[in-house]
Amino acid sequence: KALAWSMRQETGLWEAAMFIPMTDARRMEVYTAVYEATALNCVLPVAPKILEPDDFRNYSTGNKVVFAGSGAAKWRSHCAWSEQALFLEHLLPMAESMGTLALEAFNGGHFEDVAYFEPFYLKQFQPGKGSVT
Repeated sequence: KALAWSMRQETGLWEAAMFIPMTDARRMEVYTAVYEATALNCVLPVAPKILEPDDFRNYSTGNKVVFAGSGAAKWRSHCAWSEQALFLEHLLPMAESMGTLALEAFNGGHFEDVAYFEPFYLKQFQPGKGSVT
């Protein structure tokens, strides 16, 4: 969400746009999510994704689609419909955006109960050679 916030600031798009931040996860896989521009509502939650040429095309209907992050450069070369999309490969998550979102959560009274909070891992651990089990 922090990267989506930065995408909105960079582009000035506040409506009729979808933000798709991507973090490179090696090979043709990224960690990604989809946010709508107006209120940065999450349309597709964070998940690992193996990229296919027509992925995310359904979000371009009537919307500008913006990709950013370390996975966006890899995606651009494989995106079958890249002429309709905007790529901001240089844009990475920044502390400024995280601070702004944290302040919004604080002001809105949205807190985590740290006694019961569990970390969110996108993938299960896969032991490999040299791993201690």
